[in-house]
Order: sequence, then C-alpha cells, then structure tokens
Amino acid sequence: KLNLDLLDYRVAAFGDRAVLIFRPVGFDLSSVLTANSPFFDTGRGALSRFAEASPVFKLGALDAGLGFDGLLTDKLRFQFAYGTRTSADPSQGITGADHSAIGVQLLVKPAPHILAGLAYVNAYAADGRLDTFTGSLNADLSGGLGSPAQINAISGTLQWRFAENLTFATWGGWIWTDYIDRSASAEATTYAFSVALSDPFGRDGDVLALIFGQPPRLVAGTGGIQADRDTSFHIELFYRLKLNDHISITPGFFVITNPEHNADNSAIWVGTIRTTFRF
Repeated sequence: KLNLDLLDYRVAAFGDRAVLIFRPVGFDLSSVLTANSPFFDTGRGALSRFAEASPVFKLGALDAGLGFDGLLTDKLRFQFAYGTRTSADPSQGITGADHSAIGVQLLVKPAPHILAGLAYVNAYAADGRLDTFTGSLNADLSGGLGSPAQINAISGTLQWRFAENLTFATWGGWIWTDYIDRSASAEATTYAFSVALSDPFGRDGDVLALIFGQPPRLVAGTGGIQADRDTSFHIELFYRLKLNDHISITPGFFVITNPEHNADNSAIWVGTIRTTFRF
C-alpha cells in the first residue's frame, strides 16, 4: 500500500517575481502564506504544534488548494491562498467542500533584519469548528454548536534579528466565528513571544529557543456560547544540537498551565528528545 502525503507543483511567473502554487495533497494555508516564524520547520523547529506558528494558518484542517506568492516591490510581498477539505470527493470538489478557507497576506521587510506580516483569513465550516487542534477544545469547536459558520481571522507576525545571533519573534491572532443558521457567535484570541539564540557556546548550527504564549482561548460568546473561564499559558524551551550536516538532536520540554483554560486542571509537563535525519 502506498500513501501519498504531499504533492506540490510550483511554476514561476511574471519574470520570476511570482510563484503559482498547486498542492492537491497535503495543503494548508501555510503552504502559500509564509508563517513568518523561526520555528516553522518540521523536524528542526518547535517541539509542539502550537509553538511552531500562529494557529490562524492552521484553520480548517484543509487538504488541497492553490495559491499565488508574488513580489510587489523589493520590500513588499503579496500572497493569496485558497484551500478545501475532502476535495477528492466528486460530490464536493474544490467549490462545494464543507470546509474551505481563503487567505491573503502582506509581508513587508522595512529593514534587512526585520520581516512583518499581516494576514486575513475567511473560512467556512459546516460544523463551525476551527480545527486548528491547538488551544482549548471549547475554542477549537467555536463553542460546540456544530452548525454551519463563517469564520474570519486576522494574524500579525514579526521576526526581528536584533543582534547577529539573537532573533525575537512574535505573533498574535484574533478569530471570530459567526454561525449562519442561528444567532450565535464566538471570539477567540491567541499570541506568542519567543527568542532564539543561534550558535550558542560557539557551536555552529546549534539553536537555543524559548517560546511563551497563550493557546487559542474563547474569550467571548453569544447565543449560549460560554467563554473559557481562565487563561492557559504555553512555555517551551529546547536546544537543537547539530551533530553534523545530516543529524541533529533536540532535547527540550514544554509546560501548559491551566490546561483547557481551566485553573482546576493541573499543569501538563512534556519532556522530549527529538532526533532528525536529513539527507
């Protein structure tokens, strides 16, 4: 049995100032929209799903899509992405899917060591779910009404290398779910701050990183939807040790305080050692 996890086709356009992207398998919004996070790198980035990038780019749990990534000027990029879920179902296709999302992003590079992004996402979910698989279940289910909803989200990102080997990064997201067949809505927020030290202790290729943030939290609701009662924080620390050009080992841990944004729940501690082979 052969499973295909990702199929990606890219072609240059407009004098190599743009790229057209088509990914019928393994698509999400971040396939086109730059996550603008130093930890968005499978096997080499953050240890947890939440800490790798803004959950806004994970909306919809999509599986197929297309997009456009182009330079407007030497310092300004515009990106467009459209994706759907269960697109292989002939009864749904790319226009009738029960989950879909459109995203646009502007990326600006005002200085050589600064990159900032502002993204907007408009999504449809037949069950009202965000499906980012981060944060509280209440937030990811948009209150759990299970009805069709229109979802709007904004994400702001920033990376700033303020010293030769020090990078500060942050992102924040606001997500609004508006139910279509009933008078109800849900509002969720999320954010993170991080700092990464490259080549610590004089070791070329190593990275020491600390991430602190709030996983998606339902902060307000109408029509019977209840907000999360408390606030949970995610704290993550890891050290990526480069053994050679092909192998790295990353010990680290993360802790989640007040899981599910509920102070009655005990903190969750997770320790891990990750080994990555690249050939």
